[in-house]
Amino acid sequence: MFCRPIAEDLASQPRERPSGGLSIFYYPNFKPDKPDNLRPIAIVGASDLALLRADAGAIIKVTDALLSDSVCSYRLNRSPFPPGTAWGFDRRDSWKNGFVAGGIQILDEAKFPFMCRTDIRKFYPSIQFDLLRESLLKSDCDRQAVERIFSFLKFWQEFYGLAGLPIGPEACAVLSNFFLRPVDELMVVAGAEYRRYGDDMLIFSHDRPMGEAVTEFLDEELNRLQLSRSVDKTEYFDDPAAAKSNLRDAEINYMSDAAHLDAGVGLYTARRGFRRLLYTAPEDLKPSQLRWVLKFLTNKREPDGCFELSSRADLMNVDPKVAVNYLAVGTRKQGVLANCMQRLAQPREERFDGLTLHQLRLMTQTKTGRDEAKEFERIATDQSTPWPTRSWGWAAYAHANSTKPSRLMEAARDEADPNIRRTIIATLKRHSDSSQCRTFLRDEAERCPLNKYTAEWAKTA
Repeated sequence: MFCRPIAEDLASQPRERPSGGLSIFYYPNFKPDKPDNLRPIAIVGASDLALLRADAGAIIKVTDALLSDSVCSYRLNRSPFPPGTAWGFDRRDSWKNGFVAGGIQILDEAKFPFMCRTDIRKFYPSIQFDLLRESLLKSDCDRQAVERIFSFLKFWQEFYGLAGLPIGPEACAVLSNFFLRPVDELMVVAGAEYRRYGDDMLIFSHDRPMGEAVTEFLDEELNRLQLSRSVDKTEYFDDPAAAKSNLRDAEINYMSDAAHLDAGVGLYTARRGFRRLLYTAPEDLKPSQLRWVLKFLTNKREPDGCFELSSRADLMNVDPKVAVNYLAVGTRKQGVLANCMQRLAQPREERFDGLTLHQLRLMTQTKTGRDEAKEFERIATDQSTPWPTRSWGWAAYAHANSTKPSRLMEAARDEADPNIRRTIIATLKRHSDSSQCRTFLRDEAERCPLNKYTAEWAKTA
């Protein structure tokens, strides 16, 4: 969360257009039939992100109260925050506890035994700015906040070829969630039970004819919003048991029950599940099962499978963040870091950019030396590499034992990208007691206003 004083200070500065630009980072979006599928994630500069988040905070305080209780995604956390901090979304487990569990509860009550599960085709890129802006203003959202956000979006649309909303910034989650409010209202009028998480929808009815009729109404409403339903992802379930199996993975349920029954049995079951996943063909792999097993082993601090996982780039790339979080448990296990470094030394492949980023993040949490630092610097200075990955390259380099602050200051002076430059400056906090470093940070705060706060923080950290 951004502190209010910084966001307000940024917002008070005249701004004709975003300052840090927009970068598209391709992150793995594993699907069994497309194991190397990538999703474009928008990465926004820090100052622009702070402004977007501040304005989204003003908007969600209005829009959240207007959303149906059936909407489980991106809801405002209304519990009090510590003084000086900004707003935040509700619980991170709302997918499981609100969407999945809510759907299962409806099926258990047996009043609406038929279920249709569907989503929207290319949702974020298809959102029409004019319709969204009109809806926000009609709902009495803060006009200045709305206009400021849309000036950003239109600039990115014109200069970066953006279509619809960028995937990534929290502000866009707030806007996309509210854009589907007419769909939520339609479900109330249609008399169907309903749960929604983002654009993933569960529609419950008495029987198939009614469910199919509601789906036709949904298509009409989506057409008015210039959206379309994903026909190939739409599934109908006449059997409540089959619907519940779709919502909750039977294998995960089995492993979870074993863990609750006995800690030892649960750990054994998770280990066995991991071994089975190691030899599962990509077309048969369920990402939800892999995530559950890795998170379970991570929480139990069980490093048994870290070595095997560290040698499987394809398996780590199903969910790089979850996989590398697990590797952090086994950094002392022989061969884990060596396997990571061996992969980092490979020529860049776009499909592994997300994995590279998270493995570099891991290197900031463990001991590395001169040889590793050379590899980190190579990645950090590779102009073909996306700036978020290059930033983590410098962070890993700065953490290595052989790092010299003079090289970091030199790199910051030579770096044209303000986002990477900001990262390098932040790493200098370890050396802020030296007069040379303090002088550099003072000059940087004067020379580059966008990095003023980062330089001040590094100097006083």
